[in-house]
Amino acid sequence: MAEGKSSETDLLAVTVRVSPIVVSAAQLAASAACYAAGPVDRTLGWGLGDEPLTLFSAHDAARLAARARASGSSGPAPAGHTRKTGAWHAAWTKAYDEARATQAQIVRDIFPPPEYAPQFDPAWRTSTVVALCRQMDESGDFSIVPILADALEDAGCDDVTLLQCCRVPGGVHVRGNWAVDLVLGRG
Repeated sequence: MAEGKSSETDLLAVTVRVSPIVVSAAQLAASAACYAAGPVDRTLGWGLGDEPLTLFSAHDAARLAARARASGSSGPAPAGHTRKTGAWHAAWTKAYDEARATQAQIVRDIFPPPEYAPQFDPAWRTSTVVALCRQMDESGDFSIVPILADALEDAGCDDVTLLQCCRVPGGVHVRGNWAVDLVLGRG
């Protein structure tokens, strides 16, 4: 939807697949997509008292996506599995924690640090810097964000926070990267 490849009809079709009882990685992933795709203000016509019951939340989308990732990588629970025991649960928990850590890295890639007000000097917007950002934006491949840091430095950038964003060890970089958006005038 963010890239304009889905219509509202597509999103509504997905929402009917939300399952309150999910048992497989595929069902978890479908439910996560539903929660992520649905507007936060969508409500059921009923709730407790006068408060409407919200059907979707970003928290639920993130949690279900991590559960889907963990369930997909560790496979179904073995017969006789009891919660919090055994190698399967340890593998599932490790995969879940890794998925949540990746989600946190994505959030840090999209939003600048709190209390940081990015100031972009127009002199840093060289043809090389702009070309790198446009290439990433058009292709959706953000693996060259660390190269952007080098180009910004070559252009005279000395903003440590901006450069560190581009050089994050482990480098999770996604569409919406705040440094790329800043260069392209969207930040």
